[in-house]
Amino acid sequence: MTKDSEVKLPLIDRSISPSDLSRLQSIFGFTFTAEMTDICNLRCVYCAQTFSPHRAHEKIPYGMIEPEIFKKAIDEISDPGSVFYKSHEVLLHWLGESILHPKFKEMVEYAGEKLRKSGHMLYVDTNGVHLTPEITKVILKNPFKRVHFSIDAATKQTYDNIRRGGDFERVIKNIRYFFERRRQLNQTTPQAMLQFIPVPLIPSVGHKHGIRYADISNAHEIKPFVEYWDNFLKTVNTLDAQYDDAIFIKALNTLADIQGEVNEFYKKSVRDSGIKLIKKKYVTIMAPLRNDWGIPLEKMWEELQ
Repeated sequence: MTKDSEVKLPLIDRSISPSDLSRLQSIFGFTFTAEMTDICNLRCVYCAQTFSPHRAHEKIPYGMIEPEIFKKAIDEISDPGSVFYKSHEVLLHWLGESILHPKFKEMVEYAGEKLRKSGHMLYVDTNGVHLTPEITKVILKNPFKRVHFSIDAATKQTYDNIRRGGDFERVIKNIRYFFERRRQLNQTTPQAMLQFIPVPLIPSVGHKHGIRYADISNAHEIKPFVEYWDNFLKTVNTLDAQYDDAIFIKALNTLADIQGEVNEFYKKSVRDSGIKLIKKKYVTIMAPLRNDWGIPLEKMWEELQ
């Protein structure tokens, strides 16, 4: 540890004062991100992996974190004397597909041993293509709080159009195996989030960014997506216990001046899908970025009906 007046952030060349860090934590909560890789095997039509201009212009290389650097970060998070000890969970992803890292199992098991003792939890987002039985075993064995499965479709045709480079049947098979294996182990954790992002067909998107988001939108599949996974969850989650799994209809975050158009598309898509309040046990609606509805989030469902 460094002197009290300055805390060096690991892995990045800058510093932040403990008081500022505490202030940020009080506002946003505190999640530590330890991205294993920024490499992804898919090129989804809405993702920065597909069209990031700064990476193309600046020729920023892709890479994978060295296991020893990752372990050093985990050591600091799990150290009661570290300011990062106050974080409540550790994200293993950002823009990359972490399970592609050849040392994923080794690093997760190291993190699991350390963080289980310190009370921290892990969280990972995956497209599920390489979610092998071995990877599932590693996730279920270690202290993961949440796993996000990014799917965005209810049919192969729509999936292939949105999540380019993936394999719809393989992803569904892998995710179903994850749930079934979790049940066999008599576990209700980690929480599983089955994610669907409605992708807009907005002319200005192509005009301003030089891309077309998709040949067809996926918004028409919100309801069949919800129905499929709702029925599956009712079938597979049979333990006499509380489950926190959710079908996650997430708003697209563009971080651009078209966000208002995207938000309107999102609101209309959710309304038009006909999702009913009876699904509330499983379905989670995420408010669009820069929420312009002027209503509390807990009123979201009522507004959408």
